[in-house]
Amino acid sequence: MTTYLIGTDGESASTAICDHLESRLTADDRVRAVYATSSADEEARQAVQLIEDRLGSIAPVDAGVVDFGREGGPVMTLLAEADSTDADQMVVGLRRHSRTERIIVGSVSHTLLEKVAIPILLVPLPEYQTPAE
Repeated sequence: MTTYLIGTDGESASTAICDHLESRLTADDRVRAVYATSSADEEARQAVQLIEDRLGSIAPVDAGVVDFGREGGPVMTLLAEADSTDADQMVVGLRRHSRTERIIVGSVSHTLLEKVAIPILLVPLPEYQTPAE
């Protein structure tokens, strides 16, 4: 049995993560899906609902929108969720950022790589992949 913590930031990430996990997930596994945000909206609810709809027929899924308020941000929220759910593996989408974007806004996935104590799976999102030459 594996407990997966999925961190999503939209339908694109949820779709890519589900595409990756659907063939690997078993009925013995558990999934906690989280959209960490400072302002819950319909997009957040749809992103976690997509995970629940696609993976829920395979394994138990606990999906929700978590408000991180003014402090912590998505990284600290996902780390806290990993601890509270006793996650075995974290799964998040990987976006390609320019150097400037990484300096100004940072990258959740790269920061998680530096801080997480469990294995982390980065699923590349199709719209951010470099086309093959």
